[in-house]
Amino acid sequence: MKKVLCLFSILILVFNVNSIKAQDQFDVKLNIFPDLYAIDFAAFAVANNLGGAPRIIEIFMTPGIRVIVEGTIRWKDPESQVIGTLFTFETYPFISKTIYNDDIGNTDIRIKSSDAPGDLAEDNLKKGKPTGTYYIQITVRDENRNFLDSDEAELNFLNPAQTLSIRTPEEGSVQNIGGVLAEWDEVTGASNYSIRANIRKNTNQSFEEALKSGNPLINNKNVGLVTSVNLRELLEREWLPGQEIVFQVTANVAGPGGDKPLYSNIINFRFEAANAEETESLNQSFTNLFQNFGDQGSSRIISLLQSGQIDFSDVTITSEDGQIMTIAEFQSLMNYLETNPDAVINIRYIEK
Repeated sequence: MKKVLCLFSILILVFNVNSIKAQDQFDVKLNIFPDLYAIDFAAFAVANNLGGAPRIIEIFMTPGIRVIVEGTIRWKDPESQVIGTLFTFETYPFISKTIYNDDIGNTDIRIKSSDAPGDLAEDNLKKGKPTGTYYIQITVRDENRNFLDSDEAELNFLNPAQTLSIRTPEEGSVQNIGGVLAEWDEVTGASNYSIRANIRKNTNQSFEEALKSGNPLINNKNVGLVTSVNLRELLEREWLPGQEIVFQVTANVAGPGGDKPLYSNIINFRFEAANAEETESLNQSFTNLFQNFGDQGSSRIISLLQSGQIDFSDVTITSEDGQIMTIAEFQSLMNYLETNPDAVINIRYIEK
């Protein structure tokens, strides 16, 4: 009996109901949080008691009615393709309400009877994680055994381990500074994806150290449910020729305690270095612009430029609407301001 009840405790967790056949008087719906794919069956081997299990299943029922819940679960072995009854169960009557899996056995919800014919239960336990296809039928009756509502579901675990992999760009690739297309795998149950990117300053930095360092290029930007974006459009400050960039995608997967992050691998890519002529042109444009002003801030900037203490990784230029300019746009702006110094309202140097 303990083995049977243990199996019920385990496999009640694989309900994922997408459609409901409801009666006017009563409704039932089972909501399974998608981190189910990482479950180890052995963690739930608790007879008639899910109190030690993570809260991963939410059961919605029309409240205030004394009910009995019956269930039948069949399983198709992914290797033999044979379908067999995994187990059946029935609860004692209890007052319907919204409950969680860890309420079963801890509150007024108890298992009256259950049966696990054959060796399928043992086969499932040996596999460790949900695998194959589960056919689930749940029936709710009142305490006089009159039918109230039922639902059915087919749940496939052909690749149960959830992962998140970046498809493009390829690790170590050289990219066009004007736009970098990032694509990644879709994650079942994700409520949104977020992206973080940063500069890797030297090869002594690990990818993770570089990603987590301060002042990121993209700071955990929520991109919704899309699985491809142009990273250039998400920048909070400009990336520059010659830089190595690291980035990571995070899928935020809904769970009972809030979103649970699923992280991708960290990918690096780089841009070709700016040529000496382009760098000298920008330096000269800066110097020419600031020489038009006699204030202390301008003199300080000229000194830092000439001594090489400022390079273009220290510069962020944004338009009034917050859009970051490219290097080419920045050079055009410098050229304009050189010939139209009256357009400059104020210049400040802020020590980093």
